[in-house]
Amino acid sequence: MNTYKQTIANRVDNYINQHNAYYNVPKVATGGSVNEITHMPSLLNNYDNLSRDEKLAILSNTLTDRDLDSYVFSHILDNMTEFANTDNMTDYVMYVNNIFNQLMRYNACEYLEDKQWIYHNVATSKRYELRDGEFVFDNSIKPSLKYDRTVYKYMMRMLEFLRKINDKYSVSMKYIEDSDFVIIWVAFTFKQKADA
Repeated sequence: MNTYKQTIANRVDNYINQHNAYYNVPKVATGGSVNEITHMPSLLNNYDNLSRDEKLAILSNTLTDRDLDSYVFSHILDNMTEFANTDNMTDYVMYVNNIFNQLMRYNACEYLEDKQWIYHNVATSKRYELRDGEFVFDNSIKPSLKYDRTVYKYMMRMLEFLRKINDKYSVSMKYIEDSDFVIIWVAFTFKQKADA
């Protein structure tokens, strides 16, 4: 650990030790880093004196991997500026497929049954009744996750994002129960707008 980071770790550990000493909390060796953050009035009292790096050090120890993935996922969706505003359906399908595949590593994707989203169009779909200018991407989840807040939030963020990347298609999302396989299909349906 470089000297600057060690100084930050020592200052954070010092705040923790002040807190623990004040409240008679048994001392736990932290090894020069913040391992666990609980109630820390000493940090709150000294918050204005913390540098940005010290705040980031504390934050990095309070975030779970899921929290971090969720934050990164939201940041990507909020700040993406490269859109596929094309009339060509083949190009748009490839673009959407790439988006789904790239975002599979974030957030609620761990709950999805399939490693890739499944593409359906008017010629290939046996599951959906589609017309020309329509296509579906779907994946499945366990029925117990139908009302899971994390999964639902992820799907709503995806829907919001997919609606903004191309104004020539309307996009909807729905859950479809499949009793044959005891799963829930999460289906994103894309329809080319009549005026497009």
